[in-house]
Amino acid sequence: MDIGKILDVTPEPILSTDAVINAASDNRSMDYCLPVQMAEFQRELTDQVVNLHYSDILRFYDTISPTQSQSCAPSDWADSLGAMYQDSLLVATHPYLLVDHYMPRSLLLKEIPDKLARTSAKFAVLGDIVALLENKQYNVALIARSGKTLDLVEAFLHGKPVSFERHTGPYLREPSAKQRAHKTTIHVVSSSLLESSYNGDHRFDLVIAFDSTFNPAEVHVEALRMHKRHIPAPVLRLVSNLSAEHVAYSFGLTANPDRVFTEEVIAALVVLRDKSGTIPAEMKSLYLQQLQPLAYWFADLSLPWPLPDLAPISGYSKLDVETSMASSYHRRSAIPGTANDPTDTSSQPSKRYKLDPISADHFAPPHDYAHGRWTGLTQGLLEQYNSLVSRERQLVSEIESHRKLATTQQLKMESQQDEIARQVRQHASFEETIGKLERKVERCESDAVRKEEAVTRLQDEVASLKTILASGEDADIKTKQQEEIQTLKTSLQKANATADARSNENDYMRTEYQKASESASEALAKVGVLTTELAEANQRADGEFAALRKLTFDEEREIRDSEIAELKVKVENLEEQLKRQSEAAPKTSRARYGVRSSSVPRRALSPADGPNTQSE
Repeated sequence: MDIGKILDVTPEPILSTDAVINAASDNRSMDYCLPVQMAEFQRELTDQVVNLHYSDILRFYDTISPTQSQSCAPSDWADSLGAMYQDSLLVATHPYLLVDHYMPRSLLLKEIPDKLARTSAKFAVLGDIVALLENKQYNVALIARSGKTLDLVEAFLHGKPVSFERHTGPYLREPSAKQRAHKTTIHVVSSSLLESSYNGDHRFDLVIAFDSTFNPAEVHVEALRMHKRHIPAPVLRLVSNLSAEHVAYSFGLTANPDRVFTEEVIAALVVLRDKSGTIPAEMKSLYLQQLQPLAYWFADLSLPWPLPDLAPISGYSKLDVETSMASSYHRRSAIPGTANDPTDTSSQPSKRYKLDPISADHFAPPHDYAHGRWTGLTQGLLEQYNSLVSRERQLVSEIESHRKLATTQQLKMESQQDEIARQVRQHASFEETIGKLERKVERCESDAVRKEEAVTRLQDEVASLKTILASGEDADIKTKQQEEIQTLKTSLQKANATADARSNENDYMRTEYQKASESASEALAKVGVLTTELAEANQRADGEFAALRKLTFDEEREIRDSEIAELKVKVENLEEQLKRQSEAAPKTSRARYGVRSSSVPRRALSPADGPNTQSE
């Protein structure tokens, strides 16, 4: 037995979380943070992302003044620093989001969930949380960046014992019936209001903020947390410790992205890249036990959060940045086969050399190389420049595609904004309709109460009357009631007879009205014919008058005069007949309106007593 080898083995850590839980702060905001580790691949990529923008970082600190806390960076290198920040956030979530050629061709393979957990500690922690929620009947909202992030989350959940629903973008594959049978359901929602399509009616027990795009001030996030609750649902943020996500949370960069271009933010991103994903030693046992010490909190989410808050990010200066960059360069120089050795290409991806070859001119020394050796810093700058040249060639084509995509997204955003406005107007109309219906229901309920009271009162009276009748104590009342019943029957018979008589009168009046209407129609037709004949006679008379003026002989004039006289007589006769017809027509109309204006029919006059007889 080799005692030396046994003693050289790293001792097993003491699995105790008492020190961490006892140090928990009194956080009652319902917004908690769980510091997450980072895989080795994530740390390496974070360091490479920062080193790629080394020259722009130096230019940034050369531009701002010592007393300037915030600087509006020039556009030529502001994009570079913004890309460094965004790339660091992507790596903190998962390296596949930044390095496309590592992304599996199919995310539905059986080994994908385990592979995602190995390459990103955040997915491993998500798996531990899902295991703790397995037997709980919870509705959990998982909010993350749209696109590839949600695709990776869905692919990861396909291999876990949990039901899930995706509310942004299409499913990679619909969950099976067996998976939907689990008690806990995770609703995958986008952190962007414009891209989120969640319109459900669930009461959420827990909200998991998966990445730094989560903003609790978003309208749809507030509505999601407060729906069917008196207090907002608790939020559990998964934050990669001492990473760009930690910096974004500490400085509030999600709500105020312009603060990225400040000295303290850039310094924190540069200095902390060597420590990204490291957690305090006392918390390592928590992850070795797969978050089991937190099982009691997941069983009762109303309890206070047992872990302390995230450690604050201390302020770093330009000197800290220069020291960190120099130490990083010396550390890479001491490792054989790193990027500072131009002759060693084993650590470089061969695919990049195939796609973007770099000519030998980039490695040619300047003309004064013989007069002195380069310093290590200059050599590092040259290497960074060469890597930027190769990177630029790839970005040129990506810029064009992103521009086209931006145009498409702009059109989509405008259409979605119009749809949101329409939905808001429709929601307002629905609320107004609901208010009217609620008021109507209240009135109906009050009427129903009054009617129930009246029915109860009548039932009591009927019961009392039945009691009196059954006891036979008051025979006079019974006799009087029988007499009243007989009287009412007689009155009813008379009323029925009167109604029958009036019905007959109504039938007679209806028949007379129809006859009068027909007569009036015929009279109006005759009036029309006579009017036409009168017009024709007038026309002929006018023609005769014109012809008469042309006559020169007295005989013809006399003949015409006689004809004119005859025509005048005919005209007078027609006018007299027309006048009589016109006088007869209104009388018929007034009789018709008189019949209609009375709701109670009156007894019709007999033909002998009619109005014509009286007028005569």
